[in-house]
Amino acid sequence: MSKIYVGIDPGQSGGIAFIKDEKVIALTPMILAGKFIDVRKTAKYINDILNFENAIACIEFVHAMPKQGVSSSFKFGFVTGTMHGIIGTLGISLHMVTPQKWKKEILEGTAKDKNLRQLVYLLTFLREFLFSIFEV
Repeated sequence: MSKIYVGIDPGQSGGIAFIKDEKVIALTPMILAGKFIDVRKTAKYINDILNFENAIACIEFVHAMPKQGVSSSFKFGFVTGTMHGIIGTLGISLHMVTPQKWKKEILEGTAKDKNLRQLVYLLTFLREFLFSIFEV
């Protein structure tokens, strides 16, 4: 049975991508209700895509950044924590990767671009990257 890999770019302008058999099978920007993640719709969306299949998720290991405002740091942490809660509640194995590690492996020589096309590009490599660092 093949796994579905769930790549999560945390933050309100981030997104979620699903890869199975080295193909992107679904992709969405963060599902919001106003300025916050819509927890119910996000959990339902992820659950509907996975349909009880074996899955593993990867999310960036985040922390507050120097010179970043308190409000924006809190919002970013809140969104990231919400995604951790959703993934945990759905019983999906979650791995955290530092920005330095995934950028070194995937973005070498490029600037991070938070649009969906870039997310698709990044996450097409997620499966091999997860295999290499977690031996899944």
